[in-house]
Amino acid sequence: MNEIKEQKEKKFDYIPLLAFVGFYILEAFSSSIVVKIIGNSSNSLAWMISKIIPMLAIVVIYRKRFGSLIKDTTRNFGRFILYCIVSFIVFYVFEIGASNYQLLMDKILKIGEASNQETINELFSSDTSIKNYIVLFVTVVLVAPLIEEFEFRELIFKTFKGCHFIIPALISSLLFGLAHTLSFILDGEYNQVFFLPVYMLPGFCLSLIYHYSKNNFLASYMVHLTTNLISFIAIIIRVTQAAPTVNI
Repeated sequence: MNEIKEQKEKKFDYIPLLAFVGFYILEAFSSSIVVKIIGNSSNSLAWMISKIIPMLAIVVIYRKRFGSLIKDTTRNFGRFILYCIVSFIVFYVFEIGASNYQLLMDKILKIGEASNQETINELFSSDTSIKNYIVLFVTVVLVAPLIEEFEFRELIFKTFKGCHFIIPALISSLLFGLAHTLSFILDGEYNQVFFLPVYMLPGFCLSLIYHYSKNNFLASYMVHLTTNLISFIAIIIRVTQAAPTVNI
């Protein structure tokens, strides 16, 4: 009985953490291999493939979890959609806070735009073909949010499942921020440290959405997907206004 009780009260589970690290390594390894095969001629395609590989691994390995969530979600679909709508409104408030922080930092320190966002903008503006936009849609809107919500919400929360939810929420948001800034910081762009809160605030909100949905990462995924879709449309509008002709 005591062993069972200790097992229930265990605050740290290393298996989801190992899975988190494993999927992250798989994505990095996939990216390096795909770039060697494809080269730099199609950065968007290489990025999409390097994201799809870990996504497929996640779906296959955790297919029972996906199946269970999809079943529960379809059973209470109306409530799920309502929760997602309310969650998106709350998330938008966090996004406004992050944007205002960035504007303030830019005014004080002239930090400009996050390098992560500049890289994504370049993928859009360097090739205005419909083919490139389809590839970016799959990557930015569909695949990347699914990977990030599963890794940063599902796996991190399960790692610290015995702790108060604020602990995995804070750790998740910090890792989410580092995932979007650390590579640039290590390359010597030290001003990217100031962009950590720009990603941590939305990341923290997505953690709250995950927690209050009773750990249904499909809810945070839908909010994340919708946000990226809006950004995707906004970038295309901006790019096509600068270069009205869209190649086919």
